[in-house]
Amino acid sequence: MLFTYSLANETNITRQVICIPAKNASNFLCWIKIIWMQGGRLSLKWGKICQDHGVLNRMKTTRKISGFCFLLLAGFLMLAIPSRSQLASPAAKAECKFTNGKTIHVDYFSPRVSGRKIFGDVVPFGQVWRAGANAATTFVTDTALLVGSKSVPAGNYTVFVLPTESKWTLIISKKTGEQGIPYPGKQFDFARMEMEISIVPSPAENFTISFNQSGASCTMNFDWETTRASIGISEKK
Repeated sequence: MLFTYSLANETNITRQVICIPAKNASNFLCWIKIIWMQGGRLSLKWGKICQDHGVLNRMKTTRKISGFCFLLLAGFLMLAIPSRSQLASPAAKAECKFTNGKTIHVDYFSPRVSGRKIFGDVVPFGQVWRAGANAATTFVTDTALLVGSKSVPAGNYTVFVLPTESKWTLIISKKTGEQGIPYPGKQFDFARMEMEISIVPSPAENFTISFNQSGASCTMNFDWETTRASIGISEKK
């Protein structure tokens, strides 16, 4: 069994709970794997949650240990599936609809500032970021586009960004179905485009992706803390 999740407000950490049955069906071992980015490198940490040491000639003890492990695992899964009111990085979406009905649709998870320093700390400069939290941010278009100056055919993509103190780079990746981290690598990049950086009119507590639309074009904005990163998008004729 494999369960993958992130906890509240985590923008660069993914956890996995893995349970492996032993040869004896009454025995199993559960581990938690934590994956995070540190100094531009992928780091891993394993930790054992519980182990069932029961044997066939001690079925009563085995059942007790198995029950304990089940309850402990259930506790971890409760963290993985919080209620809507408790979710600190809820699912969000943004859409640009052109005059001919063609659309760009973005699905992402929206983390909160929660009193933290975001850029240069929670989101380090010079490291690829998933542009959200939890699962990767998806970018789906049913029409060919010009994103900045780059041509992007209709299709499904994953969006990442590379923020620095002086500029942001939008990364459109061909690899889909990502957990957000680790970044799959440049070999899967479809295109990279520089974004314009500005200061938001008022601090943004929630990370937000939005579109400002004008006729046959729209501007995609990433707002968080005091930063706005923007890029122009138009339908390719």
